[in-house]
Amino acid sequence: MTFRPLPADEIAKLLNEINEDSGDGMEDDDDSVADPDYRAEDEMEQEQFSGDENEDDEVHLEEIIHSLEDNQPDPSPSTSAVPTRSQQTQSVVQPRKPLKLNLRWKMKSLLLNEHQLRFLGNENLPTNVLELDTPIQIFLSLFSKDLIDFIATQTNLYIVQKDPNNNFRVSTTDIQQFIGIVYIMSLVQLPRVTHHWSITIGTPMIQEIMPVKMFDKIR
Repeated sequence: MTFRPLPADEIAKLLNEINEDSGDGMEDDDDSVADPDYRAEDEMEQEQFSGDENEDDEVHLEEIIHSLEDNQPDPSPSTSAVPTRSQQTQSVVQPRKPLKLNLRWKMKSLLLNEHQLRFLGNENLPTNVLELDTPIQIFLSLFSKDLIDFIATQTNLYIVQKDPNNNFRVSTTDIQQFIGIVYIMSLVQLPRVTHHWSITIGTPMIQEIMPVKMFDKIR
């Protein structure tokens, strides 16, 4: 069986009812009939006594009410005052802005001394290099046939992956010519790549090896 605690206003109401009942029970009917004067005096004393008692009761009621109010549990804090999980995460984790570097490049001539310009490698070539007679043999010593085949295969694979409807394909000869043209362009420098196919300032060797459209497709 569970008991429900009474609130403060109900307790005060019950105490007032008890005081009223006790005041009615203290009257004596026999004394009022036998001696009217005694009744009046008794009533005066009783009224004085009941007045003091009521004052004490009022004091006790106020103390009881205050004590009950003090014992009431504190209300739960508002949910709005409690930070949410997202707010806690935002307060802890703050994104850092990337640092920007302001670089200022200056044009300067490269000044090197004689020691820095001197070749410090091995001047004695190995036997297999000394046996090479033609430029194509030297080229193939740097770019073997296996490497050229691999580059051609991967280039064709990339073309199909990018556009399956594209019928353009490259061969090993095209890759060799492309590498040779890029090497010549590093020696003969022009403002633009397409200038090597120009009639006035072009490079005849490059023009004879590959058309400009073919070079652009491979590039």
